[in-house]
Amino acid sequence: MNVKSSFIYARRLLFPKTGTRSQARMSIIGSIICIALSVIPLVSVTMVSDAMFDGMTERLIALSSSHIQAVLSRSSSLVKDYDTFTEYARGFKNIEGVTDSFAEIDCDALSSSRNFRTGSKIRAVERRLFEENEDFKKLLKVSDGDISSFSSGRNTCIIGEKISETLGITSGDSIRLITTSRVKSFKVCAVVSSGYQELDALWIFIPLDEAFGFLASKNCLHSIFLKAQSSEIKYLMRLQDEIDFQYAGRVRLYRWDEANAGQFENFSSTKIMLTFIMMLIVLISSINISSALVMLVMERRKEIAILKSLGAKPRGITLSFLITGGFCGLAGTLIALPVGIVLSLNINSLVRIAEKAVNFFPLLISRMNGNSISEIHLMDPAYYLQDIPVRVEPLKIMGTCLFVIILSVVVSILPSIKAGKERPLDTFRKV
Repeated sequence: MNVKSSFIYARRLLFPKTGTRSQARMSIIGSIICIALSVIPLVSVTMVSDAMFDGMTERLIALSSSHIQAVLSRSSSLVKDYDTFTEYARGFKNIEGVTDSFAEIDCDALSSSRNFRTGSKIRAVERRLFEENEDFKKLLKVSDGDISSFSSGRNTCIIGEKISETLGITSGDSIRLITTSRVKSFKVCAVVSSGYQELDALWIFIPLDEAFGFLASKNCLHSIFLKAQSSEIKYLMRLQDEIDFQYAGRVRLYRWDEANAGQFENFSSTKIMLTFIMMLIVLISSINISSALVMLVMERRKEIAILKSLGAKPRGITLSFLITGGFCGLAGTLIALPVGIVLSLNINSLVRIAEKAVNFFPLLISRMNGNSISEIHLMDPAYYLQDIPVRVEPLKIMGTCLFVIILSVVVSILPSIKAGKERPLDTFRKV
């Protein structure tokens, strides 16, 4: 029995000509459906998880830590006044590989409105930041007010959506910032969001020139954020060494992966856990293929005995059942692949539909009782991005499909070997 014969017999196992109802064949169809149902979420996770975590990473780098953060000593003479600090920051642009630099002072404070108070993080930034930094223009969404007035107004500030909701203030309202040294009121000119609330929940931007005299140096962090030509770690390590050589002892340098080590470890572990769970589901579903082949071997014992009596080798019979198991995995994957891609590309619309469905009855009951309840958000921006990014990566999708097919063949090995070891005489005695 050659390879061609094994393929022919595998086709007969999958598509028998007889019209007799077969429990084994029904089990094979069921295993194909199970594989398809388990591969759909695996494909979706492959397309969504990397894009989502890359979106979070992009925001952390672009809006929070930049590629390299140079921290100055609080007692340094370079941070005593605005002109000296900004002039020193601009000097970093002369280093090859640094595309831009921005001075910033960070300080924790208490912010209050007429009725509420909350903790906040003051970010005193250069007025040009929102106009000249392309990352800020691209990633920060203005939900209320006019961000352009920040560059020219006096005592103006920009706040995040979370603080806006907590304090109950919008653009045009005043907010009081309370630090260890002074209390000062600012007028909110705009409310912004990065789309990732865990990042911007406490941010309040004020002009850097107005921070001197308001924020006490001993309680603040004076930094210069450097944008580089590339975010690759190896490239930044070389650039970090170059800056450290030129500015030895005057600044402490932190790459984006060092400044955000905790967040990135969390992202990586979450992504690995998601993929592991999805693969575990596929593994459990693939066991159905093994049980279906066991039933098929029991149902076709007479055929196997006849074939072996006519000279079929055990390895030929084994190969036929391996092909059958591999076909089940391939068929399930081919069914799931387009469905998973379509669902992933429309995942934002599907999430919004699911949110409406989940909130429909609770909101209806609350209105009938005259009560008010908060809506349930499946993609809460406090923990995720507001919109789920999707990225189609053919190589990763092909790798996922190949994994499923190989797994289907692996779980088919034991029942296939058992089929090859069937003894014709034992089978004929029982007939």
